[in-house]
Amino acid sequence: MDDMTLRDMKTTALLFCKRKQPKNKQELLNATDIFFGSVRYSFGFPKETELEREFIERELFDEILFDMAPSVALIDRTEDFDEEWLAKSNFQFLRSDRYFEYLKRIKHWSEETINELNRTSLEVTTLLGNPRIEGKWSIPRKGLLIGEVQAGKTANYTAVINRAADIGYQVIVVLAGGTEKLRIQTQFRLDQEFVGYTKAKLKTTFISVENIPTSDPIQRPLSLTSALKDFNSSAFQTMTVGYTQNSIALFVIKKNKTVLELLAKSFEESMQKVDGLINMSLLIVDDEADYASVNTHSKEENPTAINAGINKLLSIFARPSYLAVTATPYANIFINADNKKDLFPSDYIFLISPPVTYYGADRMFGSRCGEHPEVIVPIKNSEMRNTYCFGHKNLNAKSKKKDFVNFAIKEFDDLPTSMIKAIRYFLVAQNAMDFLPGVNKHRTMMINVTRFIKRQQELYDVVQEWLENELKPAISMYAGSPNYATNALSGEFHELFRIWKEYDIEHKVMLSWNEFSSHLLETIPKVHTVVVNTKRGDESLDYDAYSDGDRVIAIGGFCLSRGLTLEGLLVSYIYRNSLAYDTLLQMGRWFGYRNSYIEIFKVWMAEDSIDWYTFITEATQDLERQIIEMHKDKNRKPSDFGLAVMQMPDTKLIITALSKMQNTLVAKNPPEAVSISGEFFSTARLPKDPIKNERNTLLIKNFIRGLNAPVNNASAFNASHNCLWQGIKKEAVVSLLRKFSAGIVNQGFKLSELASYIANDYEEAFWDVAVVSLKKDENGAIDVKTSGDISTVNLSYRSGVENGEYIFVNGHHVTVISSGDFKIGLSSTQIRDVKKDMNGYLSNSDNKAYLVSERKPILLLYPLNIGRHPAKNFNSNELFMEGKPIWALTVGFPKIKWAESIQEKKFEYRLNTVAQAQLHVEDESEV
Repeated sequence: MDDMTLRDMKTTALLFCKRKQPKNKQELLNATDIFFGSVRYSFGFPKETELEREFIERELFDEILFDMAPSVALIDRTEDFDEEWLAKSNFQFLRSDRYFEYLKRIKHWSEETINELNRTSLEVTTLLGNPRIEGKWSIPRKGLLIGEVQAGKTANYTAVINRAADIGYQVIVVLAGGTEKLRIQTQFRLDQEFVGYTKAKLKTTFISVENIPTSDPIQRPLSLTSALKDFNSSAFQTMTVGYTQNSIALFVIKKNKTVLELLAKSFEESMQKVDGLINMSLLIVDDEADYASVNTHSKEENPTAINAGINKLLSIFARPSYLAVTATPYANIFINADNKKDLFPSDYIFLISPPVTYYGADRMFGSRCGEHPEVIVPIKNSEMRNTYCFGHKNLNAKSKKKDFVNFAIKEFDDLPTSMIKAIRYFLVAQNAMDFLPGVNKHRTMMINVTRFIKRQQELYDVVQEWLENELKPAISMYAGSPNYATNALSGEFHELFRIWKEYDIEHKVMLSWNEFSSHLLETIPKVHTVVVNTKRGDESLDYDAYSDGDRVIAIGGFCLSRGLTLEGLLVSYIYRNSLAYDTLLQMGRWFGYRNSYIEIFKVWMAEDSIDWYTFITEATQDLERQIIEMHKDKNRKPSDFGLAVMQMPDTKLIITALSKMQNTLVAKNPPEAVSISGEFFSTARLPKDPIKNERNTLLIKNFIRGLNAPVNNASAFNASHNCLWQGIKKEAVVSLLRKFSAGIVNQGFKLSELASYIANDYEEAFWDVAVVSLKKDENGAIDVKTSGDISTVNLSYRSGVENGEYIFVNGHHVTVISSGDFKIGLSSTQIRDVKKDMNGYLSNSDNKAYLVSERKPILLLYPLNIGRHPAKNFNSNELFMEGKPIWALTVGFPKIKWAESIQEKKFEYRLNTVAQAQLHVEDESEV
């Protein structure tokens, strides 16, 4: 059925199934069975194909069982900022309401996705600040919006821009990356979704928000840049003539020193000032804010040009607000928080979580990467050795084109074998896409193997010549006779048939080769090749010029590596040796929303890159967990939080450019390399906040309540006065560790990182768990309740020292465990063997000796009464938490057998300036 009928059928099915109020996927499938079994006939819909039914069921699942983690924000809730100001106002959100209706009608977004965008954009707009306050703000407001690569950040800030115009922001400047191609793409998007018109040559496909009716007329913004040109002197003349105090001006500009300086000069010369400032409100949306905007000069008084240009704009307006937007925020959180003149997001950090429909790093490289194991195809380094090897050279600039440096690509067969296969796969897959319902009309392949423009052009020449002179003639000659495909003499037609067979396309599109191959006659002539780089201008990649959908092989380097959206990206071939987290993630143009064709979507990448992306995914998720945990503390602001980013000490990977990390410090505590074999980790730095400790207590109680009664013969496992459980699933341990509150840098690890390691990399499925209890109740006792029993445990006493927001357990020793704690869970025979190995003597520091390879990993839970240390506090009898128990944890890992043959877990953290300050305080206290 055609797309319109399919969409109507989906809408009808959605209304029917929503009335059934399904609570899970099975109930939803039952409702869809009823709809397809009988209800659809009453509405006159034709019989659906199997693929069309799968498409509708998938869409209904996404919309009805919509699952999206809530967005979180770290906010500076100071007295001079009223967080409720927008809620108290009476603004009409005509522009944003029109934009949301546009997404529904034109883009066909789901209602739940639009509702979430509505909510988050309102929260972010509140944080921008009130532009209608009379006079000037004390300082510019600065914030950071974090999303995923290709997950809808542009839609989020477009919604914010529409809202900002609704509430009275008069000047809106969008910094759209560093390339003209990206600026044009952003300009055209905002022309459609905010301005309502374009100054570029009007295209038949241009449908804007102005096609959406509104209850009241809406004033058009004055767009002083266009898809044809960046801001320049002629735009300045337009601004001086057409701009009034009631106008809304939009500028979409590159991050370019000259443009920024001209813009600031134009504002200062043309706009009214009060007390030396332009008496207007300014919103700067800094897209790809980690690129170029961060000051990389070592001296703060001489910042880099782009950084200085942004700060100049913020300094000349009375009410300026700066919103940084990025998917890779490492450089932004590493800005010196103490430098008030820089761009550290001191007012808010807003983290947007994508919906389940997003296909991102976690599904490709993280904990969910097993869902579609065939998506990634490794490129062997050996086959690239003679062509696009890491560090390959450019063509010799002084020689003619036929003179090559290092290697020569003269014809198609000179290309790496895997690249040839990937190109042929794209040609088959783009044809298959036509038989899948609900997919993007465009089809794109990305080839990113070289940063050199001459090498990109060389590759383009070879691929385009092969397309025109070999592939298309072969398809034209043989595709009408499908049986010829089995004959190698049919050339490229035969090669496409082999791809079709190898990747089982028949069962993915439910189509015979005869039907499939005849369609190649229609699609193959449309395929063409373009080069996307800074020299090619706008003509190189122009989806809007193809009303029926473009089918393009895009070759490039830098321009394909950041910000640019590739429509209908189906196949990626990437072999680049960048070792920075942010650069590698930004190269991931393949992330996005492609559930409709996930079975045929593929990424070819270097073998090494797969490991790099896996670790970077883990580090990024760890940073997000930090923000989520910090979000719970409503009384703290971004500049109070010490953020740390994991890095691997035994690889060449770096978090971001070294110049962007000038204010950071590699933590010496944790140590440079942390191995889990035979090691234990304790929460010896516990929160001083009573609320956090009470939350920890509740977590422990709920954890224990989910366990069965402790083992009856505890004495056989050296736990006579302790509570011991055996055979506890690691998932329960992981859940507790992820939720428990402890310090950022805590005995060489972070609980969130340790939990992720146990969940994803540690193979032992079952654990011992024990509550450590003294023999006597001299420090008090409490009851612990399981699902089948109640046990009484005696509290242990530890001294404690206040250090910032933490209590250091056992004073300067900073330790939780006592001698012999790891005997728990061992038999008498095992303990005897340990002592024998230690020549019969074990000191307190030999606790790790009991972490023998034959035992299970163990989680020790400590209910403690912590008194104030007499060396630091005069009254040593005074207790923290007024005598209520404070819980601590220790995790012990048995020794790994044959550890020398196992790749052990090693990591370290790079700390921002706030985390450094916290670490510095701790170091001083332990001298």
